[in-house]
Amino acid sequence: GGGYAVLLVLALATPLGSGGCAGRSAGGGSTLAKGAAFETKVCRLEDPYACQRACTAGDHHACARAGVMQQAGLGAQANAVAAEANYRKACKGGSAPGCVFLGKLLYRAKRDSAGAVAALSRACELGSVAGCTSYGGFLQDGDGVAKDVPRAISFYEKGCKADYLPACLNLAFARLQGVGVPRDAAAARGEFRRLCKRGLLQACVNLG
Repeated sequence: GGGYAVLLVLALATPLGSGGCAGRSAGGGSTLAKGAAFETKVCRLEDPYACQRACTAGDHHACARAGVMQQAGLGAQANAVAAEANYRKACKGGSAPGCVFLGKLLYRAKRDSAGAVAALSRACELGSVAGCTSYGGFLQDGDGVAKDVPRAISFYEKGCKADYLPACLNLAFARLQGVGVPRDAAAARGEFRRLCKRGLLQACVNLG
């Protein structure tokens, strides 16, 4: 349904940083995915050229960082083509964040659902909570992949147990609408309140 398309974007757009987890800018200062951080010491987000050099030398997390800066135009002119190439290299090399960002780019910029599914399922395999949650959004809607609501719900439940807020939000919407779980509007609204207090804007909006 339409509500979940919004949540999918939230999960895909998780910002860089350290600490807890949340989608997009809600609950700022959050990681891309628990267990899938940018584990590289050779470059910083403020230095795209160092990241590109490290990427060329074989640091796949540096490829993901370089892609982020190229896509956003940080430190250099924006270059979506170069960003996609770096995300692909990162993902192929086993960088879960690279796979998540590749999925985000393919879905939002190209509407390539099948490509996004491939990238996000790979991120999920690599242990990315954000990847699994976003992959669940495609599974729930049957967009670019065979519809599998129970599997989507299982990803949301696992993500929420790991304190990944967009997964909790998806699960709350599922409860509100009775999709894959028993309908429980009171429990869903209680979860919206909890997530709103944690700083997740979409949860606040749904409180009315």
